[in-house]
Amino acid sequence: MEKARSELLGRDLAHALRTGPFSAALHLAIEDRGIRPEEIQERLSAAGVSVSLATLSYWRRGAAARSVPSP
Repeated sequence: MEKARSELLGRDLAHALRTGPFSAALHLAIEDRGIRPEEIQERLSAAGVSVSLATLSYWRRGAAARSVPSP
């Protein structure tokens, strides 16, 4: 049962990576790898990319981050 779920998830992920949207691809990649957002944040930080957990959550849901008005 778990193998069938994993294969289905893998196919869905491959499709989302080809066609988008990014939020679907990110969500499916997280599910497929069983990785926590904190781990993604740590890996990005190690690569010199600073991303907050809130931003990762926005990206995963496909929501736009709040814009800050220009001064």
